[in-house]
Amino acid sequence: MGKIKPPRKSPSLDMTAMCDMAFLLLTFFILTAQFKPETPLEVDAPSSSSNKEETPKVAKIIVDTAGRVFFEIKEANKREEILRGMARHYKIADQLTDEDYKEFAGRQSIGVSMQDLPKVLKNKAVSNEAYKKLKVKIGIPLDSNNNQLGHWILYTNKIYETETFNRRQAMDEKTKAIVTKPSPEGLSEAEKKIWEEEQKQMLKIVIFGDQRAKFEIIKRVLEVLQQRKINKVHLVTNLREAPAGAANQQTQKKN
Repeated sequence: MGKIKPPRKSPSLDMTAMCDMAFLLLTFFILTAQFKPETPLEVDAPSSSSNKEETPKVAKIIVDTAGRVFFEIKEANKREEILRGMARHYKIADQLTDEDYKEFAGRQSIGVSMQDLPKVLKNKAVSNEAYKKLKVKIGIPLDSNNNQLGHWILYTNKIYETETFNRRQAMDEKTKAIVTKPSPEGLSEAEKKIWEEEQKQMLKIVIFGDQRAKFEIIKRVLEVLQQRKINKVHLVTNLREAPAGAANQQTQKKN
């Protein structure tokens, strides 16, 4: 007598719960995502093979294709305090409200004069079109008669110098002696780590210039930095593949 074979049934899987979860996750990511805001910046940086990680303690000077200068403060919690110092200096503090300071704290870059800034913040203008409607000239003045870039650097430096002073006041004398050394030469491995961690907490001035920008503008930016006693700056470049043989040369240097 032949064996009775049970009928074969195709397995089924209810996908309803999985689809619901997928749509819930998609909705969550859409609602919580922070989209890159439109800006008047257009910068095509020169290329290099360096790939150093950028720290949060950065003040960036940006020069776009048209040679206009912008100033960017990476740490949002520092922006409002820096603006308050600038507003007092240029006597526009009475034109700014708490809402304007909050609006400014949400922006990374500044690209207008201090006289036009209150109008820009109140209208929440961020694009070229919005600036044109307000009849605002884009770019921070940096000529000798109206060197506003120099004052942005000055007040940014003051905030970070105060932060550094307070941080070092809490250190013991041995640690303070390590972190105040100009270089890690002569330090042990453990001391070098302490020194390097302190360096990450220091403000870094960065120039992010378009490769087509006029040399005169970049030269003027460097002059402004020198006037503020800043002689060490970092340059931002687009990452490209290291040239052939570079890895071998580095290996030979190590050996």
